[in-house]
Amino acid sequence: MSRSHWTLLLLSYALAACSGARAAPRATTAAAEPGSSVVKVFFVDSAGGNFLFRGSVPDQGDEFEFDSLKAAIIAAGADSGVVVPQNFYMIDVNLLQLENPGEPQDVLDEFQFFTANPDMGQLRYWRTQGTPVSAENPNQVFSGPFRDSLIADLPAWLGEPLLDRVDSIRAWLEDPSRGPTVVYVHCIGGCDRTGEMIGAYALRYKGLSWEVVNAQNFIPCNRPFGCDNYNATQWYCLWLNRNFGLDLNCDANLGCT
Repeated sequence: MSRSHWTLLLLSYALAACSGARAAPRATTAAAEPGSSVVKVFFVDSAGGNFLFRGSVPDQGDEFEFDSLKAAIIAAGADSGVVVPQNFYMIDVNLLQLENPGEPQDVLDEFQFFTANPDMGQLRYWRTQGTPVSAENPNQVFSGPFRDSLIADLPAWLGEPLLDRVDSIRAWLEDPSRGPTVVYVHCIGGCDRTGEMIGAYALRYKGLSWEVVNAQNFIPCNRPFGCDNYNATQWYCLWLNRNFGLDLNCDANLGCT
């Protein structure tokens, strides 16, 4: 898809956001002290007095930058007209892949932090890779009844429990038992794997269309999100249409990188 087409999508998303309760999300960055990492954060949703944010990896060296992340979350909430309490419990949803160079250390940093500070939150490690199987079917391989069967059987073949994970995020938001809670979903740059998880959530629980989800995901990295994660999100979109009678225009070919 050309950049002019993406510009039109972004304009459509901005208009849709203006008609809703909150403005389109803007990135907020914060560094707690010199030399610490800059954490890029976006507000996504809230429910039950709890909050959902997406962003980049909050680690620097061998440390989990909790203070930087907390500051960025509070600032990103304020930018979106949302007041996040100074003290909250964090559910850190880490989407990294242990087979990727450098990523095991980031997962370990977060594990060690929350093991040492269980009153501050918990780590949920959800390895995420998407799928190379495209739902857009350029060669008409997956067509007709066979494609319909792939949509129906998505939980069996996708390779990651995306459906259950989306529902878990919503359940955490609606659970008042922990007091104010922030669910923070991240990969490394906050674009591709995070785009899959947050895009799927937005399709299911915010009622956003496939076009709007892609336009929204363009914002963090100024590009379409990665093809494997785009594919997984599109299959999930089609699954939602089939199982909930929705019309999310999931067949639109919007391009990926």
